[in-house]
Amino acid sequence: AVNERVFYRRDGRNGIEATVLQCDEFLMTIQLGGSRVQCCVTEVDGRNGETALMKAVCIQDENAVHMLINGQPLQCSPIPAWNLDRGLISEWTSTSGTFTQGTTAFMIACTRSSELVSKLLKLTFESFPHLITSMATARNQHGETGFDIACKNPNVSVLNVLCSTWRMHLVKDVNDVTLGRHGMQVAIRHQNANAIHFLDQRDSPFVACNAEDVYYAIKESGSHDIVSLVVSNVPNSQLQEYHPEAVTLLTTAIRNGYQNDRLLSILGDATDDNGRTTLIHAARGNLPQMIAWILDWIQFNPIENGVNTIDIHGLTAMMYAAINGYNKCVQELLKCDGLDLSIIKPRRHTSTPYDLGNALHM
Repeated sequence: AVNERVFYRRDGRNGIEATVLQCDEFLMTIQLGGSRVQCCVTEVDGRNGETALMKAVCIQDENAVHMLINGQPLQCSPIPAWNLDRGLISEWTSTSGTFTQGTTAFMIACTRSSELVSKLLKLTFESFPHLITSMATARNQHGETGFDIACKNPNVSVLNVLCSTWRMHLVKDVNDVTLGRHGMQVAIRHQNANAIHFLDQRDSPFVACNAEDVYYAIKESGSHDIVSLVVSNVPNSQLQEYHPEAVTLLTTAIRNGYQNDRLLSILGDATDDNGRTTLIHAARGNLPQMIAWILDWIQFNPIENGVNTIDIHGLTAMMYAAINGYNKCVQELLKCDGLDLSIIKPRRHTSTPYDLGNALHM
């Protein structure tokens, strides 16, 4: 706009502050010090660092996007490579204003429409295919790619365009595994069930929900529905492969208030490196409601490591509850018919208040 303060970047280095005197489509006259300079809009950035391409994407002007990338219709010198790169990939960073630092035109397009994303990708593939890798993998200050941003949108139309495009044209340098897995976690974190469904149904195994996603959902999503959705999409075999981390996963679920019977049925008898089951962790954490849930499940689903499991320190769930004075946990454990109160903790070389003790003694 006339009288707008801009930054003139003809050589690609730090911009020189200038004032717009006249602007006619893609040509403008600026006041640069004591001189008037005619230049192309591609040589000027806005006050917040936005390029002409970024502005065109923001207002969803597909015609302007086409001309800026194609370059042919512009009535000025060809767009310098450094200038176009700043609009498409992560070399451009904004320090303030509308855009998050590290935002690119591609990322903005992913927040707008599938038609705009499709147009931008098509033009880039045709005119600047060497930029595709950088464009796909560039991340803003929050570590998000354009793919990640699309995974936050409940409308999966943009995601569909990106997945289809990557399949057709993805260059070898783009790690589609990283893009897909990180995108799934973004969808989980933002409780985007539509994106989770969409990604999980793709025919590429690198995107489908796995045990790591279950753990991530329990830790980060804050939604029981999302946890249940992710758990339901993971095959039993994958959850069983996650067995070494099972107790951590289940304990985290318990602490966050998630009661998922399928998860418990597959991983309920697992022990961690200290020989502790989920029940023991619940007792140590003073979680009587979770103890009640686990015991109710064990009653109808006998497992190897049940209520009387002893950890490497010789302690059972009941002993931990008694030692710490967690009366409600003790009361819940006493309701279990299979509870053995005669188990004795082995003597230690160092005397402790519960040496040679059983649960009743404690």
